[in-house]
Amino acid sequence: IRTFFVNFSLNMSINESKLWAFIKQCKKTQKNWHFFRLESHTINGIPDVYGCMHGQPFWIELKATLVENRGLSKWQWNWHIDHNRAGGKSYILNANDKESCYEILVIREPRALVLVKSYPYDHNHNHIATITEILITMSQS
Repeated sequence: IRTFFVNFSLNMSINESKLWAFIKQCKKTQKNWHFFRLESHTINGIPDVYGCMHGQPFWIELKATLVENRGLSKWQWNWHIDHNRAGGKSYILNANDKESCYEILVIREPRALVLVKSYPYDHNHNHIATITEILITMSQS
């Protein structure tokens, strides 16, 4: 059993599409949650997902990467900084396969990527429970 979990964590790969699929599954059980994925080629930097839970709106940029600064473009940096400056909430949800965890990150001025919290992958495949907890944290932060 121990070998299975080690191999599972090494072979597990979560991409942005899977993150979105997990979010969609979470919202099915919650009538006061609203999420939609925005694919915009006209507005540079706008995050992938808009969410509102119990009257609390926020944006989520989905990432699944290990690269420095999580692969955020200069437009994404600027969008998050401007949105935060205006009092809005926005987050980066990154699937970090190397550390086998989900990361909630925020961008703060001047140009800092700040880890809010990390959640270990559930090796029993219960990603929905973990993503639900992450979304609740985002809505309440």
